[in-house]
Amino acid sequence: MREHSAAGYIGWPPARILARLRGEAPARKLLADNPRDAGQAQRSDIDNAINVFANEVGSSLPEPWSRTVRAAARSRAGEAQSALGAAVAQGLPPRDKVITWWRLIALAQWLLMALALVGVVWIVLILAASGSGGAHKSPSPINDLSLAPWLTVMVVALLVLGWLISSWCQNMVVLAADREREQAVHDILARIAAVTHDLVVVPVGRELGDYERFRTQLAAARES
Repeated sequence: MREHSAAGYIGWPPARILARLRGEAPARKLLADNPRDAGQAQRSDIDNAINVFANEVGSSLPEPWSRTVRAAARSRAGEAQSALGAAVAQGLPPRDKVITWWRLIALAQWLLMALALVGVVWIVLILAASGSGGAHKSPSPINDLSLAPWLTVMVVALLVLGWLISSWCQNMVVLAADREREQAVHDILARIAAVTHDLVVVPVGRELGDYERFRTQLAAARES
C-alpha cells in the first residue's frame, strides 16, 4: 500500500508516463479501491472463536456452570464484530499519508527531466543550425556542432541519474513499508487482544469467580 502511494511521487517520470499510456491504474486509484473497512471481521468467524474458547473453559465444569460460562462468553458477542473492525482500522497506518521527502524527490526528478529536455532541444537547435549552413558562421552555443556529443552525454547522464534516484528511493520506501507493516501488525494484535479481553475474557472470568466462590462456600458448608 505504502509503495503504491510513494510511486506517484518518487517514480521516474518517464516510467510513470509510460505506465499511464499503457493504461495502468495510478497509485491514488489503487488506494481508493482498497478501503479500510476490508479488515472487518466476519460474524461467523467471531462466533466460532468464542464457542471454541467457551467450550475449552467450560467443558470441565459441572452443570449449570458450563452453560453459564458459555452464556457469559457470548454475552457481548453482538459488540465484537464492530469492536474488532474498529481495532483493525485504528491499527492500520493512514493510506493517504505523504512523506515530506517524497515531494522533494518528485521536485528533483522533474528538475532532472527539465534539464534533460533542455539538452535535447539544445542538440536539435545545433543540428538544425549546422544543417542550414551554420558551419560557416562563427561558433556559438547554438551552432557549435562540437557541443552535441557533450550535450548527448549530459542528457543520458541526467536520465540515468533520475532512474538511479528512483530505484534507490523505491528500496528505501520498501524498507520503511516493511517496518510500518510490522508495527501495524503489532498494534492490531494488541488492540484485538484488548477487545477480546474486555468482551469475552472478563465476563467469563466473573462467571468463573462466582463458581469458585460457590465451590468454596459449598465445601465450607459440608465441613461445618
